[in-house]
Amino acid sequence: MRICIYLLVTFIMIHSSSMFGECAKGHRFYNLLRYHEAIISYELCLNNTDKPDAKSVLQLANAYRIIDDYTKAALWYKVGMKITSIEMNSRIGFIQMSHAAGNIEMSQKALDSLIIKYPKNKDLIQLKQSLNPTMAIDSFKIQKTNFNSTEADYASTTSQNKVIFSSSRPSGAKEDNFTGQNFSSLWQVDHANNNALPIPFDLNQKTKYNIGAATFSSDGNTIYFTTNVNKADKKGLVRLTIMTSSKVNDVWQLEQECSFAKSMHNCVHPAISPDGSSIVFSTDKLGNHYDLYISSQTSNGHWSTPRILPKTINTSGNEVFATWIDDQTLLFSSDGHSKWAGLDLYRTQYTNGQWSTPSKLPKPFNSLKDDYSLSSTDTTLAYGYFTSNRDDPKGNEDIYSFSKIVLKKCLVQVQLIDVASNTSINTPFIMAIENRQSFANMVNNIGHISLFEDETLSINANYQGTLYDTTLVSKPSCATDTAHIKWYYRNPNMIISATVIDDITKSPLSNAIITITDEKYGHQTIVTSDQNGQFSKSLLRDQSYIILAKKDGYYGEAVRLRPTDSNSHEKITLRKIDINSIFVLKNVLYDYNKSDINEIAAIEMERLKEFMLQNPTVTIEISSHTDATGNDVNNMKLSLYRAQAAVDYLIGRGISASRLVAKGYGESILLNYCTNGVLCTEEEHQINRRTEFKILQK
Repeated sequence: MRICIYLLVTFIMIHSSSMFGECAKGHRFYNLLRYHEAIISYELCLNNTDKPDAKSVLQLANAYRIIDDYTKAALWYKVGMKITSIEMNSRIGFIQMSHAAGNIEMSQKALDSLIIKYPKNKDLIQLKQSLNPTMAIDSFKIQKTNFNSTEADYASTTSQNKVIFSSSRPSGAKEDNFTGQNFSSLWQVDHANNNALPIPFDLNQKTKYNIGAATFSSDGNTIYFTTNVNKADKKGLVRLTIMTSSKVNDVWQLEQECSFAKSMHNCVHPAISPDGSSIVFSTDKLGNHYDLYISSQTSNGHWSTPRILPKTINTSGNEVFATWIDDQTLLFSSDGHSKWAGLDLYRTQYTNGQWSTPSKLPKPFNSLKDDYSLSSTDTTLAYGYFTSNRDDPKGNEDIYSFSKIVLKKCLVQVQLIDVASNTSINTPFIMAIENRQSFANMVNNIGHISLFEDETLSINANYQGTLYDTTLVSKPSCATDTAHIKWYYRNPNMIISATVIDDITKSPLSNAIITITDEKYGHQTIVTSDQNGQFSKSLLRDQSYIILAKKDGYYGEAVRLRPTDSNSHEKITLRKIDINSIFVLKNVLYDYNKSDINEIAAIEMERLKEFMLQNPTVTIEISSHTDATGNDVNNMKLSLYRAQAAVDYLIGRGISASRLVAKGYGESILLNYCTNGVLCTEEEHQINRRTEFKILQK
């Protein structure tokens, strides 16, 4: 249960009137922080209605969340997802509770789906970013201390070789209506002998209720501790405050309320700095959450007016259980930084008059549950204690000891490389070391992972719908080696660019209209060249495209392009239309000894038709040429038939016959030496087989 924040908020029993419905009773109990009773009322109310109201559903889910029943909290948040007014809050709560209950994969998939639907939602983005925890730099041995009880044990600190902690174990104290357990009190055990039985820490205090987190001056003669005032307010709540007491002749004197805690608000979890100059504590002064404040000791020994710590530290959630490691380093717990359920431990340092941005402590200090109140007399955190409810099915807190283990470390670097640019892609790498799931620490888009000898690493990445994964086992010798895992990504799209230029002057042509046609599907895209004659377009890799540029007063050939792994920059030439200019229609080819316009030739003829339509004053001669194979007379006739077939094609598509002249040249104008009787290859003969048009009139 969330004893860590709520245990000390005690209340006097107030009986609910029978005139209220069960949901109304639930609201009343909820406002009084009586969450167990609120749950009973809400369950009775909501399980007997077909139309649950938003407030009751959300507060029931919140109540289960507060007492750390994450599975039931997730179930009621799931109910809330069907109620419009609380849908988003419920979806986020469901993701957080599923994650806290250990359903990592399901919560991550639900979060990813929600981000796709709401890509600009800041809460979702922060939730996603907080999934990347800091990797553990060192290995630690953690274990429950032997002085834990079956009830809640929490908030340990060390003073004068004693471990002092708060516990709700049976001690003859009255029962707390909030928890159903005994009121908390302070206990102590020898630091050097955790196997010894704890004994009560006698403060001679006069409080009727709880005593929680405590802190001691360096000499052990002054204590500051959290407790309740002895008088309830009008609502029956007993305010939390911070008391102090001094030891004289080994006897603790009557406690007094600290000046900085005298207010109408709850003040909890004091932490005195080692030099005694500053005290940090939490208070709900600004609303329904706890923030960290600091007070400094003045020259006359009094405490200054508390100052709130900066927004980089405090959030809209709870910042609680601060502890000092040295005079500049502060540890605290927060459920507002990571956006996930539960308290996590953070570190911040005060240097040059400023507090640093908090950094999340690595595993094993943080878990999916509540982790807080880390204390250590070693500034490097080589050993110490902290509190967590990670292993207790009832949600009760236990105190854990930790100590650093020195092992050989292995470094693994993993990267996903873009084939086209040969650069690393920024994508999260999900890893599991000995089935403990986490994320690789990213540096320059390369994942860095520390393994200890003989540990098994499974790692994967999902990028653009493609899954990459592998498994490896570190070796004892890996301390001197770095293992490299490289995956390669080939983007199905790539950028092609081109410049449209004048064929003669080579100068760029602006405002040319470029049509890009997908040869497989026939899809067309039209772009325009800029003032430098350039254009670019993202196209599917390994697909064939026909690129055709048009500009008034010019004619050009189609270019066939097939993007591969290298970004290409093409040059597309257009020739200016001048009288007697000759243009080859490269794709107007004929079957052997035939003059029909086939499908391939028709594509080129359609281009010529468009040219004639766009230039209505132009008159052209269409000529056909053969190679030197075959009979000369037959070749002359065949070339004329082919030229006339091209003219007829255009006339049939609306081009006036008066603008067209058909001319057959046979083999009279060869482009190479392949005349009659000369042995040539097929490729050499192909050069001579062509169809051209000549500008007769502009």
